[in-house]
Amino acid sequence: MAKWGFKGKDGEMKCGMSILEGEGHKIGYEWARKQKDLSKFEEFYNEWDEGRLSEERLEELLYVADTFSILYETGFFEGKNTDLIDEDDLLEISKDATFDNGSLNKSIIWGVMGFLKEQRRKTEEKIL
Repeated sequence: MAKWGFKGKDGEMKCGMSILEGEGHKIGYEWARKQKDLSKFEEFYNEWDEGRLSEERLEELLYVADTFSILYETGFFEGKNTDLIDEDDLLEISKDATFDNGSLNKSIIWGVMGFLKEQRRKTEEKIL
């Protein structure tokens, strides 16, 4: 487990959270790394970075991200029976792909956000 979050302008940790660097986080990060356009995530990232991503907006982000498609695109389901798969089935398929509350979908999202955070940091370093 690692503490992970964003530091605000005052240096205080914002949206700090513990995540298990499990399969879901890795899937989200690697998927994001291969994308040419992540603009649909920018607004959510900014809210998250500023510590104002509400539960309602998080639910919207989960919808926008379409984590089921990300899982299919990355080959997660290869060799697995995917008939009528739902969140409980996903957790059963990949028990190590967890976030604090056990959500594979959220773990994938935090992987995407982690990639965006890294990209923003690299961009800021180039500017300096």
